[in-house]
Amino acid sequence: MSEEKSGSFGKRKFWIGGGIAAAAVILAVSSGVDFPPGSKDTVGTIVPAQRFRAPQNTADDVKLGTPGTAQTTAIPAAGDAAGNAAGNAAGNAAGNQAGNQAGNQAGSQAGNQAGNQAGNQAGNQAGNRAGNQAGNQAGNQAGNQAGNQAGNRAGNQAGNQAGNQAATAK
Repeated sequence: MSEEKSGSFGKRKFWIGGGIAAAAVILAVSSGVDFPPGSKDTVGTIVPAQRFRAPQNTADDVKLGTPGTAQTTAIPAAGDAAGNAAGNAAGNAAGNQAGNQAGNQAGSQAGNQAGNQAGNQAGNQAGNRAGNQAGNQAGNQAGNQAGNQAGNRAGNQAGNQAGNQAATAK
């Protein structure tokens, strides 16, 4: 028994020692490596990115137009500026009017729908309440009358029978 425990204890020592040795090797290698190369004086600073640098254009790379033609640039006349301003104003006015009309129409439709739904719901509730109350009152009255009439008939019949029996018994 003691041999098995000491064997597993030896394996454990071996793995712990190996881990410590590997950590020491990694620490020694990382402190001895110069990354990036030539950066001993930039420890603790951010290294600039290495970018691709293209060669400068030469005269052969630039294509020129034919030398005899003149290039003209269009200069807008004062009328063009006034036309643009008038067009912008008219477009804004038309856009505002169309937007207002569309908004009013959509608002009216939504308001009508909401009003109709609320009115229908309130009307249905009020009608149901009034109908229930009227029905209850009419039912109670009819029941009371029918009960009174039936009671009166039954009382009259019983009284008549008792009176007839009393009269024949004499």
